Amino acid sequence: MKGEVFESISCPLCGNDEYREVLTTYDRFDRQRRLKFFIVECKECGLRYLNPRIKEEFIGNFYRDTEYDPFISTTGRNDLQSLLYRGFRKLNLGFKYNVVRGLKLRGRLLDIGCATGEFLEVMRKAGWKVVGVEPDRVSREFVVKKGIRVYRALEELQGDSQFDIITMWHSLEHIYGLRSSVESISRLSKVGGYVVVAVPNVDSYGLRVYREHWVALDAPRHVYHFDFGTLVRLFGLYEMELIRTRFLLLDTFYNHVKSFFLKNENMLNFYYLMCTVTKELIRTCVVSRKNISTLIYVFRKRG
Repeated sequence: MKGEVFESISCPLCGNDEYREVLTTYDRFDRQRRLKFFIVECKECGLRYLNPRIKEEFIGNFYRDTEYDPFISTTGRNDLQSLLYRGFRKLNLGFKYNVVRGLKLRGRLLDIGCATGEFLEVMRKAGWKVVGVEPDRVSREFVVKKGIRVYRALEELQGDSQFDIITMWHSLEHIYGLRSSVESISRLSKVGGYVVVAVPNVDSYGLRVYREHWVALDAPRHVYHFDFGTLVRLFGLYEMELIRTRFLLLDTFYNHVKSFFLKNENMLNFYYLMCTVTKELIRTCVVSRKNISTLIYVFRKRG
């Protein structure tokens, strides 16, 4: 059974076959933790990725849990973690809007991995022409109900469709065809257009604290774990130049809270939780933003 579901792969960035194991983790929705997942680091380019990983035809089964974050906003549940998520999500939507608005006021926007379409709805109300890509059928149905055009895959977009801004809010780490997808993103971006990519930062202080319990590992759904160097190298292969980075402050709080619960810490240790959050923020502000849980990269398509 395991051999049928898993596949071993070469490095998705450089194609090298040599790696070292760096961490063993688990599926956070499997309370019995029956499956182990191995994060490895390529000896050539340094990309960290899941190996072996679930085959693409089976990975959809690991997105069905109603506790999976993108679906929480549709369930109406009122437990503490669901309320926290919905609160963070609402604030994050405003932050994402401001990131885009700081680049361009109007235009065509493509959101890859748009989930249930909340961000696209915000941008449409702000006057943008919006399109989404979302592989999950159930999520796409929510987007369609909002009256927004959505595709299952990048390949379905017409070759002459080009966008002023393409966003990927925590979706790149899920995509199986890594280099082919970034190549398509470059093709779909106008010359001088922007690509905004938010991904968990594998160099973050939170990972060093929580190790296999760090929620942003999210095995087996996250198949890559980027640091600054590997992500910039990837997009640089396809005519994309980095113009700035930002960090998602709210993700820091959210990731620490979720990781805290995954580690089965007692709420009496709330002091410990606040100390780890504070340390990450201090390290980010004083030492380097590469300590933060989530980094936002803004790339521009070269002419």
